Amino acid sequence: MSKKYAKVLFEIALFKAFDYIVPNHLKDEIEIGSILKAPFGSRILDGYVVEFIEQTSVNALKEILDVCAEKIFLESDLFALAKWISEYYICPMGLTLKAVYPTYVRKKRKEKKVLFVSLIKNNEEVIRYIDSIEGKFVRQVAVLNYLLKRKEQYLPQEEIFKQTGTDKKVLESLKKKELVALVSESELVARGEEVKKYRYVDSVKTKKLTSDQKNVLDKILSLLKTDSFAPVVLHGVTGSGKTEIYLRTIQQVIAVGKQAIVLIPEISLTPQTEERFRKKFGDLVAVFHSRLSDTERSREWKKMRNGKAMLVVGARSAVFAPFTNLGLIVVDEEHERTYKQEEAPRYNARDVAVLRAKISKIPVILGSATPSLESLLNCKIGKYKMMELPSRVDDRLMPEIHLVDLEREAKSEKRMVIFSYLLKEKIKDRLEKGEQVIIFLNRRGFSSMAMCTECGYIYECENCSVSMTYHKSIEKLMCHFCASMINKPKFCIKCGSSELKFSGVGTQKIERALKSIFPDARILRMDSDTTGNKNAHEELLGQFRRGKADILIGTQMIAKGLDFPRVTLVGVVLAESSLRMPDFRASEITFQLLTQVSGRAGRGEIPGEVVIQTFMSEHPAVVYALSQDYHAFSDNELDARKSLSYPPYYRFINIIVSGKDQKKTRWVSAQLIKYIHQSAGSRLEIKGPYPSLVHRKRGYFYWNLLLKTKTVLGVTQQIKDSLGKCKKFSGVKVAVDVDPYFIS
Repeated sequence: MSKKYAKVLFEIALFKAFDYIVPNHLKDEIEIGSILKAPFGSRILDGYVVEFIEQTSVNALKEILDVCAEKIFLESDLFALAKWISEYYICPMGLTLKAVYPTYVRKKRKEKKVLFVSLIKNNEEVIRYIDSIEGKFVRQVAVLNYLLKRKEQYLPQEEIFKQTGTDKKVLESLKKKELVALVSESELVARGEEVKKYRYVDSVKTKKLTSDQKNVLDKILSLLKTDSFAPVVLHGVTGSGKTEIYLRTIQQVIAVGKQAIVLIPEISLTPQTEERFRKKFGDLVAVFHSRLSDTERSREWKKMRNGKAMLVVGARSAVFAPFTNLGLIVVDEEHERTYKQEEAPRYNARDVAVLRAKISKIPVILGSATPSLESLLNCKIGKYKMMELPSRVDDRLMPEIHLVDLEREAKSEKRMVIFSYLLKEKIKDRLEKGEQVIIFLNRRGFSSMAMCTECGYIYECENCSVSMTYHKSIEKLMCHFCASMINKPKFCIKCGSSELKFSGVGTQKIERALKSIFPDARILRMDSDTTGNKNAHEELLGQFRRGKADILIGTQMIAKGLDFPRVTLVGVVLAESSLRMPDFRASEITFQLLTQVSGRAGRGEIPGEVVIQTFMSEHPAVVYALSQDYHAFSDNELDARKSLSYPPYYRFINIIVSGKDQKKTRWVSAQLIKYIHQSAGSRLEIKGPYPSLVHRKRGYFYWNLLLKTKTVLGVTQQIKDSLGKCKKFSGVKVAVDVDPYFIS
């Protein structure tokens, strides 16, 4: 019997496939796209069959060992999508396929009772408890520190025992103190119970569409009937009823037996969005995001794969939903930078969604009150179709927006102010009326840095080249890159002075100031410090929704999508915080944030107001946000980008070189530039190498090479060739970020 050979891709950073023998007992089980196990050097790795060949020039071939127990294989549409991602984002195909078919969907799960451990207090409360028992209960402290260190929400009990040298008695003691929870795997899988409480949205009722909504819906439904690719940018002001358009369109898709994907940008939107869709479509909905455990994600994935789910609602990885009869993709808040993956493959889920729709020959809706300039330009050149919802539903008014010049306010008060007189009066008025307030600041922590006023020394992380952030509630300085902490210093470690200043404004400082001004107000703070635990988002939003708090303080996770009818005032403490970023998109990001957060006000029966405080009252992003004039802002910004040959007119490719040896890392960066110059020539404009904004992170030094080109796919092979030449340099890592959203 003649031998059968297969080319296999592995989940490793190599741009090549390897030849293997297909053993006779697996010939009938393996096909193109099969996921299998095969020996690779001294290891056994998961791989993907990408091609069968009649003969091979390689001697001493090894055999494929086994196929995936779940008989998972790559459908042609997803395989084509993965191939495009690999080529465009210059990422090895094996790593791309790993993102499409993650390892948790292939594992054989043993039917045994496994207990998982989770923190049920937020990080600050846990750290406060650790400090309170200093020198006592050493094993309890070891468990809590390990749970704080690990990012996973639920860790197996056995892992805790192994890593900390503790036992069941320690966990039981922590459980009694209500610091941790012990739950079984079956309890983790049984999600749904909290969802059925529907704590975030009112019952879905058949709503009468506005004339604008009806016009848009009719156009989209007509596109569904064409069975062809149709990218639509749905530009609707905040509160204009974009979600109702999504619901009705998906209803038509499901009615004809097809499936739909809805992408959302922030995990904080998940409970509210999930409930809206569950109320409409019940158990046909699957949910997919990073806060789920591997067990939960595997369960939801198989629900989609087995046809029990017709709709998935989730964050960026939901774009890879294993649907075989896709009819529609929706990308809500399509402008959001959280759609950009920050590790390989560094894809933008919005752009991948458009490609998947193109491959599947279906419509894709990109919805936003502030569409990205990339999507807007595609509309202007005729690649996408723009549809607009210019007014709020039920004739509700857009919020009245007030501008406070903080420079003038500071001169008048002869001191730096956090809350202007106008904002304090507006908050007082809302509290007296029993209405709710949202206070927005795009920064967490208490102060941005600790500085000695005598010698100018700034406390920096010893592993990262960034200043540490002061957290008053736990009296510690913390690095937001590597999470290392030190106690609040009393004296400068450089000159010994006690004149230390904790400068800047963070969400904790705002919370403290509000409690001082309004001692009777019930205040909630929502940032990454208070939402570290699995259900923290749901709990905080649920409390606010049920009227258990008067004021919600938050960072950008509360700026968009959330719908609280009793919120009649939004205060923006420092509008320009995002303008100070060294980022060519800073103006666009600021306009989007101000517009989105302003849209949280007046979504119920009572008209809303917004107070924007800023030191940069004449900046175009602020001026246009005041008038909510998206088109004027975008035209102005597009003109500026075109004159500078910036995206969306040109494409950026950022190459990040990192290593522990600073001189070697810098030298390899220079060598890589030389290789790219030789290979790509005039097709690329190259800047660098230059040190990253945060030059040192977790002990590694970072250098950037910024490439500018009119077309990415025209230079990818040259970049791959150049990267191949750098393989000989040990101790240095090279990463490629195509269309970067933040060049750090």
